[in-house]
Amino acid sequence: MTMLTSLSSWTPAQAMRQLRLGRETGDYALIWYAVAAIVLFALAATILLGAIIYCSLKGKMFGAVRQKDWYTWWVGCF
Repeated sequence: MTMLTSLSSWTPAQAMRQLRLGRETGDYALIWYAVAAIVLFALAATILLGAIIYCSLKGKMFGAVRQKDWYTWWVGCF
């Protein structure tokens, strides 16, 4: 029996029961990790784009990296 055949034979009540079971057992946790990763990536891209635009408006270049000490790095408009 293929997956498509088994899914097409489900009634709406069976499908809803399976969705509730998935929520209760935590099967959807991986989806939320993917959503969180996408949101964090979009936030980082927005901050980076804002920094590039800010530096361009000041007439400087973004992206220079300098090491201040062993643990501190400066990234910004130079």
